[in-house]
Amino acid sequence: MSRAIASRYQPVLVVLHWLLALLIIGLLCLGFFVLANTLITGHITAAIYHQFVLKDGLFRRMWFGERTIVPAENIEGSGHRPLRRA
Repeated sequence: MSRAIASRYQPVLVVLHWLLALLIIGLLCLGFFVLANTLITGHITAAIYHQFVLKDGLFRRMWFGERTIVPAENIEGSGHRPLRRA
């Protein structure tokens, strides 16, 4: 008799295990999605901050093309001290 009851409820347990597995996988994917969005948003915010608040010429230094080194004291409105020379 106990075998009949176990075989009767086994499909329910299988479905519950599948639902639990899908829930765990979904939560992991959601966590990675939130992490990736946080990193991307942070990088965009930092780039805008450097361009419009600090005005330190970061885009100019990173962009493609001829590489020119501009001393910090020559950048208008940077407000930063120049790097110490060794």
